[in-house]
Amino acid sequence: MMCSRLDRIRLACAAIAVTAVVTGPLGVIDAARAAPPSVDSLRAVADGDDFALARIAARVGDDVVLAALADAGDPLAQLAAIRAAPFIVDREQTLLPLARLAASRDPELAPLAAWKLVRITQDLVREGLDRREVLPRSLAPARAAMTAVAADASARSDIRLCAGHAAHLLESVGVPLHDRPSEAESAALAR
Repeated sequence: MMCSRLDRIRLACAAIAVTAVVTGPLGVIDAARAAPPSVDSLRAVADGDDFALARIAARVGDDVVLAALADAGDPLAQLAAIRAAPFIVDREQTLLPLARLAASRDPELAPLAAWKLVRITQDLVREGLDRREVLPRSLAPARAAMTAVAADASARSDIRLCAGHAAHLLESVGVPLHDRPSEAESAALAR
């Protein structure tokens, strides 16, 4: 039987796919699911589209994305984590690390972090903090960091604008500037 070049390529791809399958005690297990989620899989989709980022964020989990955001020694993982931040379950936890990255002087990561700040705060406003069971007071440090970036005259104007807009959005849903209980909350706790 004669095989065309396209058929040989398909056969080679099929052989590669077969080698990616591992036999376990319960039968055939996908090797990608057998491996524990890691930052490596996040790095692999740093330049992927939103669908790939959402898929990998769901697979690796919030903790891996948050750890990658904080890892200043791995810029590729930080880039992937910034891009994946809107797709994690508790994306409000990314606001403070993103504000810190927006305050940095990194010419690639800082503007991207600032844009993601706006996107995530818009999503939070749209969904409502109470529906997500997020206390406004818990986002006060993020709002304070965003306000500081917006007030920094040495920061790029687009970053300052994004940080100021995100801080204003948080203010509109009742997030205080400082992490102190409001008078109403203090009175309710005193009873």
